[in-house]
Amino acid sequence: AEAASSEPTTASPAAPMPVLADGRAPPPVYPTRLPASTLLRYEARRGVARGQAELGWQRSGERYRLSFAVRIGAPAAIEQTSEGVVDAAGLAPSRFVDRRARRAAQAVNFDRARSAITFSGPSASLALWPGTQDALSWVVQLAGVVAASAALADAGTHVTLASVGARGDGGLRTL
Repeated sequence: AEAASSEPTTASPAAPMPVLADGRAPPPVYPTRLPASTLLRYEARRGVARGQAELGWQRSGERYRLSFAVRIGAPAAIEQTSEGVVDAAGLAPSRFVDRRARRAAQAVNFDRARSAITFSGPSASLALWPGTQDALSWVVQLAGVVAASAALADAGTHVTLASVGARGDGGLRTL
């Protein structure tokens, strides 16, 4: 999908900033060229234990589904899914679910009609900016941004994305 173009920032790399807040300027919206559907398999290790990890990316028309799972024994250590659509800003998540071993699943809901992000756990509500990603979709979004503008892969160039996690955490991520 082609996104509306704005000039990317070239700020120095940093850890994610504090939680997104009203009044803070949103990051730029970058053009994207998203990859074809794929399934990647990895070996996962935790100490001496070994298992499998999978990252699945599926796109059907304007809808997408992204899944990530790490299995080292039972139950799965991590299971995450991100679902949504592709719009002018690239991936536009509608729901992100994060399951961790022996913990209740937590979710993030992206309500575009109200321009709000809500959580199943914390009662926080955040402003939803164009291009905002969840804790899984930002990986594919970043790949799409770099594929659309190869100059962004050059040393010293940075991409800034807004992202949120299922536990109410979020911020600007400069990569």
